[in-house]
Amino acid sequence: MNEEDIFMGIINANKRVSEERIECGGTVKVTLSLAACPCIGKESHDIVFAIDRSAKMEGSALEAAKKGIKAFIETLERESAQPEGYAGEKRVGLVSFSDTATVNSMLSPVVEQAARAAEGLTAGGKSNQAEAIRAAVKLLDMKTPGEKMLFLITDGQTPFRSQTDSAAAEARQAGVTVYCIGIAAPDGVNREALRSWASGPSDSHIIEIRELGEAQTAFERLMKNGCRHGATKIVINEEVNSDFAITSILTPTKGTATMINTTTLQWKIDSLGCRKCEGAVLEFYIRDVSQEGGRKFVNHCIRYCDAEGNEVSFPNPCVHVECCGEVRPDHFPEAVDFTIDGCQDVEVVDVGRICQEGLGRIVELNATVRNVCPGKRTALAAILTEIGMNGEECERGMKIFTIPAQNGKKCCDIQVKGIRFVLPEDVNDCGGDSICRKRRLRARLIAHSIDSGFSCGDAETNRGGGCRESLLD
Repeated sequence: MNEEDIFMGIINANKRVSEERIECGGTVKVTLSLAACPCIGKESHDIVFAIDRSAKMEGSALEAAKKGIKAFIETLERESAQPEGYAGEKRVGLVSFSDTATVNSMLSPVVEQAARAAEGLTAGGKSNQAEAIRAAVKLLDMKTPGEKMLFLITDGQTPFRSQTDSAAAEARQAGVTVYCIGIAAPDGVNREALRSWASGPSDSHIIEIRELGEAQTAFERLMKNGCRHGATKIVINEEVNSDFAITSILTPTKGTATMINTTTLQWKIDSLGCRKCEGAVLEFYIRDVSQEGGRKFVNHCIRYCDAEGNEVSFPNPCVHVECCGEVRPDHFPEAVDFTIDGCQDVEVVDVGRICQEGLGRIVELNATVRNVCPGKRTALAAILTEIGMNGEECERGMKIFTIPAQNGKKCCDIQVKGIRFVLPEDVNDCGGDSICRKRRLRARLIAHSIDSGFSCGDAETNRGGGCRESLLD
């Protein structure tokens, strides 16, 4: 998350891909999401933070959560002190959890109590998000008026997954808006779990802090922008990297989306978050068209605008494209460069030695060797014959190559390009003597792995008395 990932009028903006790795020419789903809420300043809000203080959050992850809550509350106090500041009552509470959940600060308008309580938290035990969510819902007191918001700060890793799924569903059904703030611990963030716990659309209610140093800025902006209204007349122009092509666009949850060309789409939303907290999601598919492997960012650029002039930016996810690539066993002859002056009529140039010359044609064969496994070289033979007037076959050449081993993680196809054969016109053993005659050719390719891993000296293989020799005709 960059500093701009949480911003004016919009609670959250996100962009993610369904797969971090695809094969060459593969397809991946891209999800764009936005979330917005009405002005937090004019309504009563009850806010509970639930902090994961399990053993895996020890160190920088827990410290980032503490700093984030402190920044949120300091911004809330600062904005409330302004003449045009928050009018509705704001109450903040704190729950922390490991094996069990603890209420560290009751819901109170004295919001700095929650920040002080967070400072004393220490890490240890497992993550029981289920108990934390249930404790937070009790603390929010659903019988009182006002918006109820829960910010669950965790990496999403838990041994209590099914219980947490149920607790989160009960909280959402009770009217609590659940935001999941994913802070990376050593095991990483379980995005799938966060999506199952957050309010819908889930992608709009997840804030992922990828670098721990960003937590303070992220929480500060989250509170500061809470005093803004939702956005209207939203237009998002998405242009993907030229290595990809948009293949299809699904119907968004709000607004309309149109494909402009193979790399550009436009998403329009009339209004978002003006009367209640809500999100919007657009999903579309892109396909790798570069035929080149490597780590590739999805975005070329995304332009956002709305009637309120909000500044919005989206993350730029990347996809690792795994291509076995292509092999060109034949090489073009070396070129000789030379220059003729403007007023010079004749120039004699020695272009080197040429072994053979004459009229003829060049045939170039391309092929795909299927299912080449990592670490195994491939032997390839290309055989070309010409079919005579009576159906007989005349030899025109054979080439044998060694295709280097590919270093991917799984078996894949390798493209072999540019196997060239020279067909002189003066070869007429198949009949015909016209320079422009029609010629019928036949190509055969043979391929097999060179490296099998088999050895006659292997003790297990050689148990039956060694390798037997046979002559094959």
